[in-house]
Amino acid sequence: MYYLACPTDQLEDSGAWSALLAILSQVERLSPYFNRTDGGNKIFTAGNGKLWRVIQDPAATENIWHAQEITLAAAPEAEPTNFKSDTTSIHVLQFDKDLPIANVIVDLSVKTRTPVYIDGLYYVLSSTLIQVMAETTGFLTVIEAPDDLHAATLTISLDNTSLRISPMDHTFAKIASRDSAYKTRDTQFPSQTVAGGIMDHQITEPSSSLRQPMTL
Repeated sequence: MYYLACPTDQLEDSGAWSALLAILSQVERLSPYFNRTDGGNKIFTAGNGKLWRVIQDPAATENIWHAQEITLAAAPEAEPTNFKSDTTSIHVLQFDKDLPIANVIVDLSVKTRTPVYIDGLYYVLSSTLIQVMAETTGFLTVIEAPDDLHAATLTISLDNTSLRISPMDHTFAKIASRDSAYKTRDTQFPSQTVAGGIMDHQITEPSSSLRQPMTL
């Protein structure tokens, strides 16, 4: 599935059309919609045995699309499904005592409508703030199942304080720190990644068998 756009009064001007952008593969059927709530474009697709909702950020200036798989209710005898997820753990503490605040109300929002699980319950986050109560230990766990690296940027608000969490900030900072050939070859990655995570010591392996820097 491809996307291109043009102002309605310049349809006959070939130079006014945007570049052709591939946004999803293996699509057999599709139905486009316009979200009257936030002005975003939305396309529902079916193909390869899966249903997808493809959403364009209404504030995007670079034609950024996000693909979200639509999960239907499973049959009672269905086995649990493994999936890749982006998990954000939020811990609300008292500023002066560093102690958890029980049952505190936290405001959550994202720029683009995004389905998530918060403490096991299904929510659809959007630019409109929603209020969620943390547990007695002050914890909230937000789980998203993005199809790629473009997980939603989460904004957390409490009283007069807000915090923006971008899932890729840590990754980009780590990549930027590999500023030499030696550091790149010495990068470690988890060797035993499993669904649900690992509670014991994480075993890692080098990304390359070249352990010493090369001289050219």
